[in-house]
Amino acid sequence: MRATFASVMVVLGVALSAAPPVAAQNMARTCLTTIDVGDGPIKILRKIGPKQTCRPNEQLFEWQRTGFKWRDVWSSSTTYALNDAVSLGGTSYISRVDDNLNHDPETSPDEWGILALEGAAGATGADGAAGNVGPAGPTGATGEAGADGATGATGATGPTGSDGGAGGRGGTGGVGGAGGEAGGGGTVFAITSSEPLPDFEVVRMFPGSGATYPSSLTGGTPMPAGTVRNLRVKLSDTPYSVTATILKNGASDANSPTCTALNAQTCSDTTHELVFSAGDLLAVELNDDVASVYAWITFEFTPAE
Repeated sequence: MRATFASVMVVLGVALSAAPPVAAQNMARTCLTTIDVGDGPIKILRKIGPKQTCRPNEQLFEWQRTGFKWRDVWSSSTTYALNDAVSLGGTSYISRVDDNLNHDPETSPDEWGILALEGAAGATGADGAAGNVGPAGPTGATGEAGADGATGATGATGPTGSDGGAGGRGGTGGVGGAGGEAGGGGTVFAITSSEPLPDFEVVRMFPGSGATYPSSLTGGTPMPAGTVRNLRVKLSDTPYSVTATILKNGASDANSPTCTALNAQTCSDTTHELVFSAGDLLAVELNDDVASVYAWITFEFTPAE
């Protein structure tokens, strides 16, 4: 059986009013915004250029470019190379082969893998006080109109924000919905292996790259200040045992989310929470006893107030 998985990295940031320096051109820059689709409101990442800024009601997300090349919206007349990334119908995909021509990503799992997957709708958050009006951002391209989502329940009045940024987060919590894994302003991260796990080896995976690495490799992905929780693991087949642990700066402690899939394709840890300071490095360590199994790992990140 051939599994279809890809990789994704998202790092939280703060909207900026000035254009980034030239040295930052090797960073991927996107803005977190909300759109309405047929099933209700969802959060998406909108790509911006190196000299553009996010709109007042958006958050800046940026990370070191690695692992794939962004090619914008998929076209049946364009030939894509291995690790080229495209968007289609609200989902992004990564090419698994070279000379990839006229293969619809939604129906071609051998040629395309999912790169970014939306999280479930979160619980209704409390309304924050109105923030200060930020500077006007550049006018973006007009997107397709989505269907109206269901009206969420009105949240309780939140505390007065210290600045415009805090007020903006209160508004996001008010979107509400049916409830899900990511609530209270949290963001769901997904990491997927791009190759099978090696047999009887300890490996590490970093957000932003689906490749597996030997456990001797140090480092990880720099994170902003916040809390990691709700670790979930899904495997492409039923192994004897696979254990996943979230590491901070290359190590784990009693608060590290961890779970073991013993003769099962899934496991989760909804109890432990690991607090990160700005700049702490995050990695996921996998200890398995079976080869030819792909892993899909998700966790929720809630930024510090």
